[in-house]
Parts: sequence; C-alpha cells; structure tokens
Amino acid sequence: KVASEEKDVPSAEEAAEEEAETNVSPFKGEVAGPFDRVTLESIDIEEKPHATDVVLHLSRSAAYSLQFTELGRRTKSPPRLDLFLSYVRASEALGRNFVVSSEYLDKVKVQKRVLGSGIKLVFIMAPGASYEVVQRGKDIELTFCSEERKEKEQASGSKKPVASARTRPLRIVIDPGHGGEDSGAIGPKGSKEKDVTLAVAKRLARELARQPGIKVFLTRKSDRYLTLEERNAYAVKHKADLFISIHVNASKKRSMRGIETYYLNNATDEAAAKLAKRENRAAGKKLSVVEHIMSTMLQNYDAAESAELASDIQKGLVRRMSSRYPRIRDRGVRSALFYVLVGAKCPSVLVETSFISNPLEERRLTLKHYREHLAIGVAEGVARYVKQRDKRMVSL
Repeated sequence: KVASEEKDVPSAEEAAEEEAETNVSPFKGEVAGPFDRVTLESIDIEEKPHATDVVLHLSRSAAYSLQFTELGRRTKSPPRLDLFLSYVRASEALGRNFVVSSEYLDKVKVQKRVLGSGIKLVFIMAPGASYEVVQRGKDIELTFCSEERKEKEQASGSKKPVASARTRPLRIVIDPGHGGEDSGAIGPKGSKEKDVTLAVAKRLARELARQPGIKVFLTRKSDRYLTLEERNAYAVKHKADLFISIHVNASKKRSMRGIETYYLNNATDEAAAKLAKRENRAAGKKLSVVEHIMSTMLQNYDAAESAELASDIQKGLVRRMSSRYPRIRDRGVRSALFYVLVGAKCPSVLVETSFISNPLEERRLTLKHYREHLAIGVAEGVARYVKQRDKRMVSL
C-alpha cells in the first residue's frame, strides 16, 4: 500500500454527496466536542490470507457512525463503507490515500468533512466483500473479508490453526543499542541514539509479544550500560532463536538518510565497514582483536538465515514507513562484521532505523508515532520471516 503525499481536498461533487448523506447509523459512544477534539494518529493495514484488517489509532476513544453503499447495479461503482468521526482531526503525518493490494479492500481515503466538523474515512471495497467493525479501547478495528468466510466463522465460532513444527515458543531477544554512559550517535538538536533505540525496542517487544507462540526478551529495559559481550551472553542465556539489535545511523554528511538492515558477514562496502568499526568500539577490546574473533567465528557461521531475516525486516520497515511518510529511502540489506551479532548463536540482525544526523530524520525519531511505526514495521518483517521459517520446518 502506498500513501500519497498530497493533501486530500474534497471536490464540489464530494461536498454535494456529503450534504445528501442519508441512512447513516447513529453515532456509537460519546461524540467529542469543539473544545475537546480527538486526533486520528495512524492507520495500520494488515493483509492476511483470508481477510484484511484495518486499525484506526486515536488519541482517545471517540464515537463513530457508519454508512454502507452497495455495489452499483447500473454504474458498476464498487461497494464502499463510510466511517464518520465528528470533532476528530487527522494527524499531519498521516497519509490521505492508501492503496491496498487485497481481494477485499482496494483503497482507504481520509477526507476532511466539508459540512460539519471532523473527518470521514472511505473504504472502497471489492465486490462481494463484507465488513465488521469493533471498538477496542481507543482503537477502532475493521475487518474486511468475503461474505462466505464471515458466515462460516460465525457458524463455527473458531479459526483453523496454522500448522507449525515448533514445539516451544519462539524466543526473540531485542537489543536496544547503547545505553548509560554510551549515548551512541547524537543528532544536530541533541537527540541521543540510546534513548531512541530503547523507545523503539520497547514498542517492538509489545508488538512481537502479541503474536502467538512468541516469547520476547530485552537486553536492557532502562538507560544502563552493557558491553557487547554482555548482550551476546544475554542472548545465549535466554536461548534466543532470533536476535535483533536496534540502532540509528549517523554520518558526517547531514543529507544522508534512509533505512538499512545488516547481518553478520564480511563488509558489503567501505561505508558498512566504517559503521561496524564505530559500533564495535563498545566491545572494550582493541579493534584488531575484535576483528580476529569475528573472522574466526565466521568460519562456523551460517549467514543464510540471518540474511533472510534481514531481508524480511527491511521489506517490512520500508513498506510501512514509505506508505506513511515522504522521502523514506530504502538503503537495502547489507553485511558487516558487527561484534554484537557474533555470539548470539542464532539468526541475528542489526537494524539502522534512520539517520539521527539528518535534521528531518532526527525530528521524526523524536515523534512517538514515527517510532511506533518503525517498531510495527520490524514486527511485520519478523512475522513474515517466522511464517516462512515454520513452513520450511513443516516441509522437512
């Protein structure tokens, strides 16, 4: 799905259509007021094999009403669901048009209402699709699926479990880079890498913990210093199946920006080698010793699974961030000799979420919703990797 960067300005026809709205369901819950507005902070869209889920994240609980328009018999216009939120405004960072690659949902539009105060969300559905809407706390969750599937699920009251070769929960260790006396990279406005990585890692832990069959551990939960060896030892102690180290990038060139994901191997290029040297200084050993240890361990290291994990995380991150923010650059998957990835004894990656040295990306990294989307993007990539990994295990 790709969100356009243009602001959505209603046309005269849309204004006339809004004025003529009929058969709209009454608002459910307490409607916000002109002096007590609510913000639609973000929209999450997850495409599943048999359904598409849309979650509206609001700053607090707000009332909504619905209007469903069936497939046009003569005009062949697609069915659509309109969701109205009074005295609710859309976050400036939120896209206005989302194109969805789903057999149940084609497009989501966020429109400012011309008459009255608030916004309208338009869900352009595929012919034969059905929908369900549920309010969970301050979030509004919508599910789009086939009418057939909806009827079957209502009749059975359960969903078929997915086959898996796993006999125990998948154990994922998340490592927030730096901490304590080690601030990591510092942005032009004084933002510190150690604070950003901790915030992203905590949100990532919550996202991953929601997935069935996954147990999550954090190498640090507060602003404290850990050596790279201690981080390795933590992963081994907790019998990690996956190890994900969260970082932010930095460069002397403030124009440098983008997202990249690394796995352990010989450096892809000179820039990757320099980045690894900067990160490896926290090992507490001479860099020549660190490089010798890593080159020795590489002889017995299988990089294939780490490369797969890195690829899925990079895709998940870039897809989510580029659909919500302009000027997101995909710097791809790279490899380098990162000491923190050496001793985990499992597929391991290091995620460089953005450049804190870039003024635009530093500002974004201070925003809660931007960090949350980074975490969700990583989690989506991990989910894809785990799904494919389980399929490979089942087929063995």
